[in-house]
Amino acid sequence: MITALIGVPATMITAGVCLVIMGLSTYPPLEGTRVLNMALIYGGILAMVYIALGLYMLRQRGARAGIMAIFFAVSLCGVPALALGSILAANGALDASPPNILGAMVMDKETVAHPSERFFRGSHALHVRSWRATGQQEKLYVEKEFHDQATPFKDTIVVKTKSGLFGFEWIVSLEMAP
Repeated sequence: MITALIGVPATMITAGVCLVIMGLSTYPPLEGTRVLNMALIYGGILAMVYIALGLYMLRQRGARAGIMAIFFAVSLCGVPALALGSILAANGALDASPPNILGAMVMDKETVAHPSERFFRGSHALHVRSWRATGQQEKLYVEKEFHDQATPFKDTIVVKTKSGLFGFEWIVSLEMAP
């Protein structure tokens, strides 16, 4: 029973990390902060319920404090990781909305320096005029060749997006406007 209680959230960590990588690379959301907040809220609630039940079961069996601490730590990471990965993957994979085709002026180019951003998103980004109500700029991660082709305040790119199953808009494709 103790092995199962620790093994289930450990498996959730692995599955969650795989789903996060797949979701970010295949269905990149425009608003990562909103997705993360949703995953932390729902994943945190599920983690607390799972931890409460698990600790109750471990106390009934007289488990040592070290085992309880390991269970708590693994559960606190595993459930939210799986929630984040599931939200990212399902938002894009189960999205049946029609694509939106939009034009956006390139405002700036950037070579990303932060290691975590480079790992999950890529090392080259374009800042384009937003097509959304925010009126700000969108930061779009692109391949090096695409980055090198774009000229700020001269080129326009065609952005194809979808609404997302959970309302997190994601990018289907990017190409240079003719």
